[in-house]
Amino acid sequence: MQEIRANALAILRRPKPVSAWIAAIVYLMAAPKLAPAGFDDRYLNLWFLSAIVVFCAWTFAAWRLQDLRRERLRGAGYRVFTRDFDRVIHAADLDQAIGRMTEAYQAELEAAWDAFSTALQCWRTQAHLAALDASTRLRQAVGRADLGETTATLLVDQSGSMRGQNMLLAATAVDVACDFLVNLGVSVEVLGFTTASWKGGQSRVRWLGQGRPECPGRLCDLLHIVYRSVDDPGAGTGGWSFRPMLRPDILKENVDGEALEWAASWLLARDRPRRILLVISDGAPVDDSTLSANWPTILVDHLLQVIGRLEGERQIRLAAVGIGHDVDRYYSISARVETPDALGEAVIGLLERVLVDPPLSGEAKVAVELSPS
Repeated sequence: MQEIRANALAILRRPKPVSAWIAAIVYLMAAPKLAPAGFDDRYLNLWFLSAIVVFCAWTFAAWRLQDLRRERLRGAGYRVFTRDFDRVIHAADLDQAIGRMTEAYQAELEAAWDAFSTALQCWRTQAHLAALDASTRLRQAVGRADLGETTATLLVDQSGSMRGQNMLLAATAVDVACDFLVNLGVSVEVLGFTTASWKGGQSRVRWLGQGRPECPGRLCDLLHIVYRSVDDPGAGTGGWSFRPMLRPDILKENVDGEALEWAASWLLARDRPRRILLVISDGAPVDDSTLSANWPTILVDHLLQVIGRLEGERQIRLAAVGIGHDVDRYYSISARVETPDALGEAVIGLLERVLVDPPLSGEAKVAVELSPS
């Protein structure tokens, strides 16, 4: 009996709400055996009731203390548990980062590539017509010299929810947009962001090995991918460089705030006075490993902070297209498409808007919603 009592007290001292209930069950089960002979049942029932009340209060207090600790840590701001396992890699080297594809994934990639290359001709034609009209208007509204002094970065969300039609049409829209921008004389780079693995990867393994410190911050292995760089003299407008974007095995989690910081750092390193950053996404930032170990809005809070800083510095024109998702709560200049079919025209329309480049200071918030006709 002493062993039962000692074990229950040891569990009680652990500052986790579930421990209180485990200890309560042990005590309630042991109480009849611990009670002296002839002990009045009424007092035993009262003991049961008081034990339940005490343990309920303990649970509430533990939860409340945990919430207070998390709020205090939240006030300290966004942080990263470790960057040791983050990777920035060229698309051609993806096998080094995530390994070779299985036969099933390879077959899925081949089917997506076939659709990208041949099956979307009608969709491409509509997007190219929109690009042609926009090019005519832009050449009239913006001088050739200004267009030549512009660098545009297309940043693509490659989270698991983008799998299938969303990713296929996003890659095709990026291909059309690159052709549109290059023909205008704009320098273009295309980047993607995801994570190297599910469930936190090696970062989470290290965190578990260190005893699960509370609120560790971002807890996953980032994978940032370069599909097209302005530094690559051989970069063309053909879609082959976007074939790796269709790999189904790279679509995992999305940490948007750090992806924006990464893309912005690349843009600011370019010796061009006009810089544009366009994000294509289908949802809010999500990483289960990070969210389960921190406060629930850690990734959204950080995304809003990064956007606010970039828009406040006014060195980059920032815009976003949301696929079935309202991104206007994050970005001052945005468009929403209800289905991926409208993505091509939305991307071209938004690029035209930011290329015209109205004054950055004092501009009103602009958001549109597009659906296929």
